[in-house]
Amino acid sequence: MSAIDWHLAADRNQHDSVRKKSIRQQKSIIIAIFETKNPQLLESLTDRQHTACLDYYAAQLAIRDREQIVGVMCRSSPDLTTAIVLEVLGALDPMIRVVHKNVDLRKHLSAIESFLTDFIKTTKPKMRDNSSELRLIAVKDFVELLHRNRHLLYTYLHDFCSGCPDLRDTWRDWMKNAIKAFRQKSKDPGMGAIPVATELGVTNLSDTEQGLQDAFNKLPNQRQAIVLERVNAHSKYLMALQKLSREKMQQIIDEMHGKGHSDVEKISGPGIYAARWQALLDETLITPFIPRGPLRSGKDIKHLRAARRPDAQSAPNTAEMSAAILAQDEPTGPVPPDVSAVTEALGPQFKRIVAYMSRDGLPGDKS
Repeated sequence: MSAIDWHLAADRNQHDSVRKKSIRQQKSIIIAIFETKNPQLLESLTDRQHTACLDYYAAQLAIRDREQIVGVMCRSSPDLTTAIVLEVLGALDPMIRVVHKNVDLRKHLSAIESFLTDFIKTTKPKMRDNSSELRLIAVKDFVELLHRNRHLLYTYLHDFCSGCPDLRDTWRDWMKNAIKAFRQKSKDPGMGAIPVATELGVTNLSDTEQGLQDAFNKLPNQRQAIVLERVNAHSKYLMALQKLSREKMQQIIDEMHGKGHSDVEKISGPGIYAARWQALLDETLITPFIPRGPLRSGKDIKHLRAARRPDAQSAPNTAEMSAAILAQDEPTGPVPPDVSAVTEALGPQFKRIVAYMSRDGLPGDKS
């Protein structure tokens, strides 16, 4: 365990070196750590001890992540979190006072409590009607949650708009200006600027994308062809995801109006970002479970639940939960293409663009 603690306390270069060694030589991260720290530890290492070391390593990583988050949020110097909260509250304080003066907030606080109670109830797994089969929560459940409680929002907006007309106009103007700030430039005033990969590069560029175009133009012709091929493949992938997302959303809407199919609960939810996030999780490399063997990926362990403190309340059977997760997460969409060539070629320039934006602010920001 001391060798694992030594590795966790090392710098990032050490972590990357051990991780690359584990990937390259197809061996467990524990074996790679022991070989780096003290190869003699491997002489008496049993499979059971190796499994215990993996559990210890995972637990220590989780603890370290929490400590780092707490350190950044609560113990950083200067205390940026407190400064941000105070600045936000200071800016909103006059508005809060106006709302408090002109709107009766008691019934709205009760409405928030009612919504949170309904939300917690919705997020708990349930058994299917007239069946012992476990049913995980789906997008349809959250759509129904919002549909049931939409009147709470309508009531608050009515009270706010009628009691605070000046604030209503202020926020409406702010939202209009915010939309303009994020709207991309385009020759066609009715369309947003969507980069379209062609044999000549990328057309309809916005100011932000010009830096990526410059980086692309500096690549050798052979590498440009590879990058362009990957960009085109990724563009087709996103278009297919968007189409599938619309179809899933339409299924959910039809189900709510009694026109859908009975299996709508078994499909994953709409949204291209959620699908892409799930794809990234599925592609993430996981260390082998045995000392030496092929690497695993996120999709290989998605049915495994993370270790947690036992709950006093009865929990659903783990096997049933795993089966339900696998059934719901069956791949129904397109397979994402490999775009590593694009990130390797344009990634450094993209990071610089983001750094400049964070320093200079959004386009059109005069503050």
